[in-house]
Amino acid sequence: MADAWFMVSLLPGPSGATIAARAPWHIHLRMRRVGFPIFDQPPLAAVLTHLSCVDEVVPPPGHFVQTLGVHVIQMTTHGEAVAQVNGRSFHHRPGRLFIAAAGVELIEDSTKPWRLRYLMLDGPWCAPLAEVLKSSAGALMLDRPPRPWTAALTQAVEAGIAGGPGSTWRIASALATLLGGLTSASPGEGDLMTEIGQLVDSAPERPWAVPALARSLRITPRTLQARFRALTSGGPAAWVLGRRLEHGRLLLQRGVAVHHVAEQLGFANQFHFSRVCKRYWGVPPSDLNAGVGSTE
Repeated sequence: MADAWFMVSLLPGPSGATIAARAPWHIHLRMRRVGFPIFDQPPLAAVLTHLSCVDEVVPPPGHFVQTLGVHVIQMTTHGEAVAQVNGRSFHHRPGRLFIAAAGVELIEDSTKPWRLRYLMLDGPWCAPLAEVLKSSAGALMLDRPPRPWTAALTQAVEAGIAGGPGSTWRIASALATLLGGLTSASPGEGDLMTEIGQLVDSAPERPWAVPALARSLRITPRTLQARFRALTSGGPAAWVLGRRLEHGRLLLQRGVAVHHVAEQLGFANQFHFSRVCKRYWGVPPSDLNAGVGSTE
């Protein structure tokens, strides 16, 4: 993990280089914060083979050419730039989502200061995304993406850079929302993850077993399981628990005592809560608690 800015020098490379900066100058400096989440633990180990989380500032002028080795999901937060993929132009502006497939040549030009957040990823979870991009000639731009999608990208990038206990679950939750929306077969399909997230967030003290979740969504448990697995390659139970624990993590970091957090999340007692936390985060909840005198 690297929760600090550092300078990146890009030099003109030989023909065929994976990344090359072609410009009248010889060195171009870009400011980056980068995170490389750990993959040898659930839930990312089974669904991704690569993930880089980047927050970057590009000073003008810039002209960059790169052949992507992985898929890229990118959002501009400030400034603007123009990208070209297979002869098509895409205009980066704040709030827009740009997605490009592994293997394409991406050309980017910026004449103003440009700040962007992006994910570079590959693995089983990206297979549906690859199909969408294949039908879109390798790249697509969403001018007005749903707010939950942009929030999910921001959450994944920040969690990947910051790291720490529970970060892989926060990344998985965010990616499920983002990839589920981007690869939905119908306009309403991607809303499933958003609806589930809203239900869990509204009552994190409930266990939200599959039958209860399906009733609230007005679908059958079997349909819920099938749609959820199609979007995330996993089942809803672990995802829901991770979402509930994320509420607990935020409360602990605000100094709420462990036994109060356990109560607010609907656990029978703080000892049960502690066991679950250790299983998912690798550390007891007291390690995240900012309060004084909290006990387990």
